[in-house]
Parts: sequence; structure tokens; C-alpha cells
Amino acid sequence: MIRSIKLKLDFVIWGCLQLVALATTLLALTVTMPDEKKAVLFLPLGYMVVNLVFSFNFNQFYHNISKLLIFIMTFIRLVVLPGLYLFCINQQLFAGHAVVASGFGTAVYLMLYEYAAVHLVIALHDYLLPQRKSNYVKQSEDNSNLGSILLVIIACMLLIAAVIPERLSTYKTIFTLNEADFTKAHHLEFAVGGLKRVLSTLFNFLLSIVRIMGPVYLLQWVHRKKRDSMLATWILVLCCVGQFFCLTDTFAHALVACLTISLAYLYLYPSHFKRVMFSFSLFCVGMGIMYFGVRFVIVPGSMYNTATDTIYHFAGKINAYFTGVDNVAAMFNVPNGHQWEVIKAGVLGAIPFNSTLFGEIGRKLQYFFNFYNVTIHGQIPPTLGSGYYQGGLFLAPSITMLFVYLSLLYNDWAKKAPNVFKQAPLQFCSISFALGTVMYGVSITLSLFFSWGIPMMCLAVLATHVQQKKYE
Repeated sequence: MIRSIKLKLDFVIWGCLQLVALATTLLALTVTMPDEKKAVLFLPLGYMVVNLVFSFNFNQFYHNISKLLIFIMTFIRLVVLPGLYLFCINQQLFAGHAVVASGFGTAVYLMLYEYAAVHLVIALHDYLLPQRKSNYVKQSEDNSNLGSILLVIIACMLLIAAVIPERLSTYKTIFTLNEADFTKAHHLEFAVGGLKRVLSTLFNFLLSIVRIMGPVYLLQWVHRKKRDSMLATWILVLCCVGQFFCLTDTFAHALVACLTISLAYLYLYPSHFKRVMFSFSLFCVGMGIMYFGVRFVIVPGSMYNTATDTIYHFAGKINAYFTGVDNVAAMFNVPNGHQWEVIKAGVLGAIPFNSTLFGEIGRKLQYFFNFYNVTIHGQIPPTLGSGYYQGGLFLAPSITMLFVYLSLLYNDWAKKAPNVFKQAPLQFCSISFALGTVMYGVSITLSLFFSWGIPMMCLAVLATHVQQKKYE
């Protein structure tokens, strides 16, 4: 009976997505569009067709964080954004001086090709998953070693802050959201290979570990002591709120950290699934409204308020954050000839201390993307565009497919993790690769994996003392 209710809920959600896509398609038929942009009609239409073919992929998708994130982002990208675009179809959403309309049609078909490829990867994963043996070991952990290591890390951070106090000024809080340069990165200029540069990078490196593994340690400590779950709930709330008092220029990093910590909480208290996911959804929606509302209303001189038309303004921001059709079309303005430099810079640039270790690594794709499109503010090249630039039309969705597979794989590993210290880093990687399909570019995704994911996984392996027993 319970399974039947869940299947019905999946069908209702799937049906609602299809109805919205159908409404957007019908609306597009009533709008007079320039010839080069008429293909926008096929985004919601193609979305419906792909969903119809792969409808089985939506089975209990809300219990799989990889699927949930991917389906939310693709719905916004292929349905919500085109719907808004129809009200300002004669304008360019891409924030650059270069014209992107000539590649609009090709971009639309590439995006649908990518969406079908994403569903194909998910279908293959779900088909093969039941055939994999899940013979893993349940472990009871002694977390005292992790606590000691975290204290050493915090002590190192305090020492670095005493040596380079200006490092703390590069971080922001939620209370500075109304400042015009809130989203601009503040880089400290230190000599390459110099002690201060190394220490500055090390501080950021250690903070990325502490801001996730610290709360996870506290949650596990409460759970291990068999304290009331309400105490753990308050720790979860305080740790999530605390993320917004140590913000980088990438606001989304705080949300990713909150989601990772929330899933660690659910690993320990699975019976709270509905309450936590509902609360986190409201929290994200609220933070999103506050973020864009404050940037638009209170900060008239910021990059978040460059348009007088409200619909055009929000369509432009969704296009930038969810790499919409204009951003994909902008990729066609980047000429060939930089592929090897882009690969080298993208991989080496994601490794911590890269300038000290490797020296000059070259220019990333983001540089060429912004240079040839003469962007007003720095734009992130879409993962689909990166695949197209490296492999051409046929292999365009290859990087996206790889990220989808890695996201699903790390999510499987996280669910089977023997303890929460190993679950949290694996879940973080799953979330990062999922976001890398739409919101994050290749360079940012790899940077999160090498600078956040791998260090946390190493810490979990190093710090966890286990006493094994067969999981039943």
C-alpha cells in the first residue's frame, strides 16, 4: 500500500511537470518570434517527449538526491526559462556584447540531445543497480580521533589568521548582502610560491573541510551518546545558519554545505526525512528570494539590477545561473585552437596549490568564453558547451553524461557508507557532480572535487577507527 502511494505521488509530480511544459509550448505558439529564435518552442516540447520516453526514471526520484537535483535544474532550464524568455524574446539574455542569436537553433537541439543523454545514463544506472551485490560492512566508529584532528585543523587556521589577518576580510556574511560588490571575488595578491600565498590557500583549504566535517562530527557525537534527536536538530539548524556567516564569492557553496550536512543528519536519523527535506526546500526557496530580491531592490548599482523590466531581469539571471540557451549559443563564438590549453588549465587549475606546484598553467575555457563574447560580467561556460568545444556535436553531452554517472555512483556509495564520516564526503561529491551538469562549469566542479571532496574523504579514512561487524 505504501509503495502504491509513492508511485502515485511520482506520477502526480511527473504529470505536473508535463502539464507546465505543455502550457509553455502552447504559449510559445501564440508569440511572434524572430526567425532565429523560433526554435525555443522545441525546448519545452522536447522536454515533454524525453520525459514521456523515460517516464520510469521518475520512480521515487525524490529519494535520490542526484536525480532530484538534476530534474529540478533541467525543468528550470528547459521549461521555466523558455517560458520567461517568451515575454522578452526580442532581447538577448546573455550578458555579453557579442551576438549569440546565430547559434540559437543549434543550441536548442544540443540541449535536448543532452537531456536525452542524461536520461539514458540514469536509465542504465537504474537497470544495472539491482544487479550489483550490496554485501558491505556496517561499522561502529570511534570518533575521538576525528575530533582531535579537527581541533588541530582549527588551531592551524587560527595561527594562519594571526599571520595573515587580511585573509578573513575576503569572507562575507549574509548581512553584507546589500553591498554592491558582494558577488565580486576578493583575491589577495601574494607572490607565487611565497609563504603568505601558500598559507592563504591552506586556510581556504582547511575551512572547506571544517565547515562540513565539523558539524558532521557534532551530529555523530550526539547520536553516539544516544541523546535526544532534538539536540541534533538544533545543531543542524545552527550549523546551516552558520554557513552564511562565512561566505565566499560563490553564494551557492553555503547551500551545498547545508545540503550535505542535512543529508548526514538524515543518515543518522532517517525517520526525519520528510520533515528535513521539506524544511530544507523552504529554506532554499527563502534564501533564493531574499538573495535575488535584495540584490535587485536594494542594490540598484549591482550586476543584479541592470534591467528595468522585471521579467527580463529574472530571465537573464536564470539564464546565467542555469546556463540557458543563450549561454550555450555563446559557446559557438569561441574559435577552435585553444583545446589543449583549456584541458591543461582546467585539470591542473582544479588542484589545490596549483600555482605553487605547477607555475603557469595557462588559461581556462572561462577566459576564452568571456573574452570572445565580451561579457559584461564574468559568465560560466556551460558543461554542454565544454563538451562541444572539446569533442564536437556528437560528443557534446559526454562530460555531462560523465558527471551524471559520477553523481549517481557517489550517491550509491554514500547510501552504503559504513559510517557518517565517510557518507558526508561521498554525498558532497554526488551533489557537486549533479550541480556540474547545469549550474557549475567543468572547472568549478573539478575544483570542488579536488579541494573539498577528496580532502574530506582522506580525512574520513584517516580519522575513523572501526570495529567491523556484518551488516544485517
